[in-house]
This record gives sequence, structure tokens and C-alpha cells, in this order.
Amino acid sequence: MKYLILARHAKSSWNHPHLDDHERPLNKRGLRDAPLMARRLQSTLDNYSLNHSLVLTSTAARAKHYAQIIANETDTPIIEQTDLYTFSAASLLRSIRDLPQEFDVVTVVAHNPAITAVADALSKQHFDNIPTSAYVLLECKIKSWEDIINHSHKCCLFDYPKKETTHNE
Repeated sequence: MKYLILARHAKSSWNHPHLDDHERPLNKRGLRDAPLMARRLQSTLDNYSLNHSLVLTSTAARAKHYAQIIANETDTPIIEQTDLYTFSAASLLRSIRDLPQEFDVVTVVAHNPAITAVADALSKQHFDNIPTSAYVLLECKIKSWEDIINHSHKCCLFDYPKKETTHNE
């Protein structure tokens, strides 16, 4: 069994028009929501008795910052991957299929619309939009990440900053 956590980066700033999209930092809301959601993710992992294996992140500044907060909160190694700086669901799915098999509980921090499209494609639940700082926990009854797209997976939790009830559903 594998568990995939799809996380959208925290809210980024548009206050620096000279910066390339890849370099945009988190804004005040992102800096507030990221630690909150990282704590809630750790609580979710505890509630499901999951041992977090890896945080895999896009190389964009906003994604890396959020991923580092998650990695610190969950005491999990982090790997930056350039091909996760994508807005394409097909590209994001290829990266997930290529995950090393020894990792059973992986968080992928990436971008919309790819995160929403992948969550929608992989789960039995429909997602219109994964908001910033949100995450989706999927239970994947597979032995190999290569099989991720051949099944529809159970959505155990969809959590986001404005959600009133978090993970005791």
C-alpha cells in the first residue's frame, strides 16, 4: 500500500513584478497558512499511523518554502525536482510514477492546475480546485508507484486552511 499526499504550494506574492514566476516568494497569507497546514498534515499522518517517507517539491521558491516547512514539521527528507515545476497533469503524473519504490508515504508539493487535475484523475472524489496550502491524502492500493494511474484511489482527507473541521471526519 502507498499513500500519496498532493499539496499545492502556499499563497505566493505578486508584489515583485521584476521576479520571474519561478522566483516568487510566499506572501503574508502563505507564510501564515504554511505552518498551520504543516501541523495539520503531521496530525493527519499521526491519525492514520503513517510514517512519512519523503517530501518531493517543485524548484519554484514558493513550493520549496512550503515543502521545507512540511519537511521540518514532519521530520522528513526533502528532494527538489525540476520537472515538478509544471502546470501539466501528465507531466506531474510521470513524476509520481517515477517515485522510488522504497517510499510508501510521499508528499508532492506542486502547482495548479496540475495538482487539482491529478487529484481529480487519481481519486474517486471530484475536485474543482485545490486551494493554496491545501493537501489531499490518497490511499493507493498499489505495490508500485508505476501503477498509480491504473487505479482509482480512496481520498482519505482533503484539508485546506479555511476548512472548519480538519481531520476528524
